[in-house]
Formats: sequence, C-alpha cells, structure tokens
Amino acid sequence: MAWCREGAVWQRCDAVLSLLPSPAGSGCGPAWVACFGADRVCLQSERGRCSGNGPLFSFTIAVMVMKRERDDLCGARVLLALSGGVDSAVAGLLLREAGAEVVAVTLLLDQAAEEEIARAERVALELGIRHEVLDRRRLFRERIVRPFVESYARGWTPNPCFRCNRDVKVAELLTAAEANGCDWVATGHYARVRRDVVSGREQLRRGVDSSRDQAYMLAWLRQEQLARLLLPCGGLEKAAIRERARAAGLVNAAQTDSQDICFIPDGDYRAFLLRERGVAEAAGDFVDLAGRVLGRHEGLSNYTVGQRRGLGIAAAEPLYVRHLDVEKNQVVLATAAQMLVRQVEAGGMNWVSLARPAHAFGCLVRMRYRQKEQPALVTPLAGGRVRVEPQDAIPAPAPGQALVLYDGDGLILAGGIIEGSKS
Repeated sequence: MAWCREGAVWQRCDAVLSLLPSPAGSGCGPAWVACFGADRVCLQSERGRCSGNGPLFSFTIAVMVMKRERDDLCGARVLLALSGGVDSAVAGLLLREAGAEVVAVTLLLDQAAEEEIARAERVALELGIRHEVLDRRRLFRERIVRPFVESYARGWTPNPCFRCNRDVKVAELLTAAEANGCDWVATGHYARVRRDVVSGREQLRRGVDSSRDQAYMLAWLRQEQLARLLLPCGGLEKAAIRERARAAGLVNAAQTDSQDICFIPDGDYRAFLLRERGVAEAAGDFVDLAGRVLGRHEGLSNYTVGQRRGLGIAAAEPLYVRHLDVEKNQVVLATAAQMLVRQVEAGGMNWVSLARPAHAFGCLVRMRYRQKEQPALVTPLAGGRVRVEPQDAIPAPAPGQALVLYDGDGLILAGGIIEGSKS
C-alpha cells in the first residue's frame, strides 16, 4: 500500500521500512528509516547511521503510526478543525505530507474569537489549504453554555469540554465533512484511535506525550464519530510539534496553549454566571456534617467539592467543601479524613473501546484531568450508570466532573459523568 508525499512514494513492508524525506531544517538529508518497536527508530543516511527517540524520531514514528492505524491517506479528502493553535496547524501539515487533500474549517463558537480566526486564516494560507469559518454560536449556547449554567444551578461543577467535543465540535465537523465530500475529519488532539480487528470497535488511546492525555477529553465520543476521526498529533510529543511548526515557518509555532474554558477566558466563573443568570446568588450558611453553622458563604457557585482555599473559616484543622446543598443553600464542610469516600457513582456512560460489560471488572479510573489513574472495581448498573469502588479511599470528587476508565496500557474503556459519592 503506497503513501504519497510530494511526489515520493512511501512503501510499507513487513520490516516497516520507508524512504524518509528529511524534515526541513534537520540537516540529515534523505534517509531510510527502520522502526524497532513502538518508540525507537534507526536512520540510515548518506552521513551515517543514528538512532534515538528525539523530535525527529518521534515525527517518523508518528507518521508511520498514522499510516498503520488508518487507511491509506494518499488522495483522501480530510476536513481539518483548524483552531489557530499550533497543534491543529501541525495536524494539517502532517496530513498534507501524507498526501491528503485538506479542507480546513474554524468553528466560530464565541463572540470573542476574531484573533483566533485571523490566526487560522493565516495558517491555512501558509499550508496552502482552503479555509472557511462556520458560525455555530447559537448551537454552542444551546448545547454547551446553557447546560453549563444549569449544572452550576444544581450544585455541580461541570466540565464543558467533554460535551463540546461530542455534541458540537466533532458532530459539526462530520456534518461539514459530508457537505464538502470529505472521507475523514481531523483534529489536533494528543490521542490515538484505531479499529480493533477482533471486536470491530473503534479504540481510543492516549497519545505518546504522557503530559497531554487529551484522549481523556474525547472519552464521550461515540463509535460512529471515532470511526471517521484522524488524530495526526497523537504519535508526537509537544516538543516535536513545535519543532515541526518552526521548521515549516508557521506563524503560530511559539504560541502558548490555552488553559481556561474558551467562553470564560478570564477564569471569572462568578462574573460569567452572574451575567448569564441576571441576578446575584443569595448568601447562605457554611455548616459541618452535623449541621452546625460555621459561617456565611457568598453563593453556591463560588465553591466546588474539594475546595479548601477562599472559605474564610477559622478551624482547628483544614476544612474542605464536601457537598453543596441547593435546597438549603448551604455549603457543607468537612475535614480531610471526612472527605474520603469508597464509592463513586457515574451516569451517562459511553462505552468506547469495549462493549458494556455484564459483570463487575477491574480497571484504572481518573476523575480529574491532572489526577493520577487509580485501580478500582467497576460495577455496571441500570440506566447507563456505574458504581466505582477505588482500591483505596479517595477525596470526594465533584459531581458534574468526568469519570474516565482505562485499561493498564492507556486504552480508554469508557467515560461518564460523576453524580455522587459516599463513604
């Protein structure tokens, strides 16, 4: 199966050998590359042989992994989500180098997106690909902003990125792909996806950059969405992404990554919720687990389960938010020992890399993006819910946050939304 790039032909064989045109600026010249295992390569060039796993080698592996995990992209038509950031820009670069015909779209989701759109237009011009902007602001408000505000009203702490990836970004990309006659859609996420030949399911796996597990954020994607998704950056580390962008002279090569929720760029949730609701929240009582009043709070949406800072309560030992009681307008506080729970329940489970099991099973679980995965026993319940029993007691997670299940090798098994916990 051939793979074209700028007139050259890439051949895949049992030994996994390919003719590698050197990345711009590498100084190596044309070379043959052999892949040994998942993370090491050997280059044979006119200047001699070298091996390793730096940015150049990571790029080589990423290209071959993308080739092995999806069909031949030579001549394929791909719709790329071009955000204006460096990751999606390099995703477009990799797709072009794989011989794909790339059409770029930028989803306009928020009012303050002019700068992002301008960067995306500049990158598309540099890549030599067609670009258009799709105005999805009304849809974004209906499917993301409104549920976000409603979740806070019920005392939850939502993570809108999961719902947005499934219900807006990938969903709208697939619709646009149909309109543009595209075979695939692609994003700049650091994750990997491939079809399992035994089960026939699309499997989602974290990318090779362990510090950027964006597969976690894609855990709500449905099988039919994953089946047409390309993730070219999944086989690269961030350093290699920036190096590729610099080598190609892309305008956003040094651009910093966004950290906040896109529609609250200043991170001021309180001000945002006040604008959306139109009325200020009522103050109420801080109470302990026994119901004793400890002080006054400034409105429930200013707090989240697990929060310690900013409470303004003097106590013999540190206190944390354990629960938000919407009916009583109370913030329930607890000590560190009282925060520990042994059961977590989640709903809306989306089974990704395996079908819904009939019986309890062991796996790894993550309940926050930066949290380390922990061993747990998972029991499927009725109504698309699960009960998770961590091996060791954990601090109570915030309802509304995502719960993601992994196997021991970075494979996403399922994702859902935390509904509650108990000791």
